[in-house]
Amino acid sequence: MFFDSDLKKEIVEKDALIQKLRTELNNLKKRYKEDTHSLKESYFKEKQELETLTKEHKGLVQKVESISNVDMVSGSHNMRYFYDVVENLISLCKRDKTKLSIILFEVSTPKNIAEQTSLDAKVLQDVVHKLSANIRESDLFVRLEHAKFIVALPKTSHEQAQMIAKKLQKLASKVYIDNEHSVVLNTVAIEYDDQNNINEIIKKAESRLKSL
Repeated sequence: MFFDSDLKKEIVEKDALIQKLRTELNNLKKRYKEDTHSLKESYFKEKQELETLTKEHKGLVQKVESISNVDMVSGSHNMRYFYDVVENLISLCKRDKTKLSIILFEVSTPKNIAEQTSLDAKVLQDVVHKLSANIRESDLFVRLEHAKFIVALPKTSHEQAQMIAKKLQKLASKVYIDNEHSVVLNTVAIEYDDQNNINEIIKKAESRLKSL
């Protein structure tokens, strides 16, 4: 009887401990769910705030760019400035019976570099600084989109523009993405003609650039 009594007592105590542990586990599960829900709410709230701030920032950048004619990412002129100026360049070339060429170029990473490596604003700024310092004051240097840029060259033939494009490629090769890799410049030179407007010229250059 003594053994049975002690065994029964131990079983009761074990049952009580199991019940206690089960209760604590349920409480932990409940708290986990509450905490997870709370964390999710905080995450989505912060995400929404970030999206709102990003949208506001983008709007401010566009506003500043439209006022200053400067592309805020690269530091070059923007396309609004390009359209404000290029028609005057075309008119002058027609008046003086000289040629006008454009170079469309895209800054990219070498093919052997990791795919996740991207061109940040600092790299684009370095490229713009390096190239714009080595063109004429009369040349028009603007950012088209992303890593694409246009240089409009008054009083410049197609052959001369091709030579300048090679010079820009060589200069760009001195701008490094990291300690080992420098940027690659893909270029297309095209001469303006009266058969196409400037937008058609740009589209033609873009088409050629894609085929490189």
